Parts: sequence; structure tokens; C-alpha cells
Amino acid sequence: MATTFKAVVYADNKRQDGTYNVKIRLTHRRQTLKLSTNIYVASHQLTRSLKIKDQSVIDATTQIIMRWRSIVGALGAVADSLTAKQIVEHIKREELRKQAFSLDFIEYMRKVGAQLHAGTGKNYAATANALARYTDGTPLDISGRHLYTSMYQTENRMSYMQI
Repeated sequence: MATTFKAVVYADNKRQDGTYNVKIRLTHRRQTLKLSTNIYVASHQLTRSLKIKDQSVIDATTQIIMRWRSIVGALGAVADSLTAKQIVEHIKREELRKQAFSLDFIEYMRKVGAQLHAGTGKNYAATANALARYTDGTPLDISGRHLYTSMYQTENRMSYMQI
């Protein structure tokens, strides 16, 4: 069964300053959940029936909805066996994962080494070059999961090379 998303504004979500929080309504297997966004609208951006009429707000919510649809779509048939709450948890996990810290350690070492004294910089460059040779020139992303995956693949490749 399809998971649907819609940007909605509810009258009971009016703040003291007169703005409303835009929520994304997720419906999955006849279960409905409302997810808050960081988007707020004033009454002049809404119709009398609280439908969003400001195009910039519509574009922002459409972008969020398209991103969430692609996350749920990547689940494939597995999504049918999940509850709406599990779908929301999966979306939040994926959003956090995409915002995770990422740094190519080898490139960072080279950049820092270039700013240091000549002797220390040469040591940094030699270490960076050794790491680059070890990983066959692939970036060494130190964002946790990527580091383990890339090092594991390199170790497997190295063990095949030694046989």
C-alpha cells in the first residue's frame, strides 16, 4: 500500500505571534501521523480554509515531501510490512545519516601539512601518501560507517593480493 504525504496547517497549532507550524501528514496503511517541520506561515500565506497559498512555502514543503518519498521508495516492498511509526523512524534515521559529518582524511592531512613547517609538513605528506597508496587512491572518509567499510574493502583486497 502506498505511503502518502501532504503539507497541512491546523488551526489548533496557532502560536501567540499569529503564525502556524506547517506539518507533513504521513498516511501509511490507514495510519496517520503528523510530523512538524521548521516552516512557519502567517495568516496572509494561507487561505481561509488554512490551505497554503504562498509559493515559496509550497516549494519548500514539496522539496521535503519529495525527499521523504525517495527514502520510503528505496525501501521497496519492505515498506508494506512496516507501520507508520516505523516509516517515520526510518525517515528520521536517513535524514540524520545524510547530515552526518564527512571528511576525507587524506586530503585533510595534505592541507594541514602544507600549512606547517617544512619538516613537519613533509612527515604529514609522507603519511598521507602512504594512506593513499594503501587505499589505492580512494578518499578515506572518516564519517564512521564509511571508514570501516572502505578499510574493510581494502583489507579484503590486500588479502587477495597476498595469495
